[in-house]
Amino acid sequence: MRVDMKNIFLFSLLFLFLFSSLKCNPRDEKLDEQKLKEHLINANRIMVKDERQEIEEFLTHHNWNMDSTGTGLRYMIYENGTGNKILMNDSVALSGKIFLLDATLCMEYKKESPLKFYIGHKDVARGLEEAALLMKEGDKGRFVIPAHLAYGLLEDSDKIPGSTALYAELELLNVNSTFEK
Repeated sequence: MRVDMKNIFLFSLLFLFLFSSLKCNPRDEKLDEQKLKEHLINANRIMVKDERQEIEEFLTHHNWNMDSTGTGLRYMIYENGTGNKILMNDSVALSGKIFLLDATLCMEYKKESPLKFYIGHKDVARGLEEAALLMKEGDKGRFVIPAHLAYGLLEDSDKIPGSTALYAELELLNVNSTFEK
């Protein structure tokens, strides 16, 4: 239900923007532009506040006390590995699952077919890269990724709706692993 309301809200904003651009009077256009900008800023504040509340409710439901980064990524390393920490341009391989906050499974990466990417190459969502940077080889962690670090307003095919926070259970399998892109 929450996702549908976000889509309706975004559609309404788009409609308002398109409708306001049809006016002919330049003075009205400048005033409408300012009103639209204020409206979009307020809409963004509401969406961010709602998402924070949704994340807090998710964490409370699971009774998890997670740390937070400056970007809003929530994390908890619950099993410590003994391997290398990640550096910029390292290649990494992760296994795990990514869910919507309602527990809908979106993606699964098994040890036999892990998620592989290079740090700093923008190959994956920023939140997944940031999560990996908090880990060392062998670590297992839980991560709550806010929408702006996941897929933002856009969606990822049919699996992840736009403006959606994600939850990930990840294990860092390899750092500096060799693989084909």
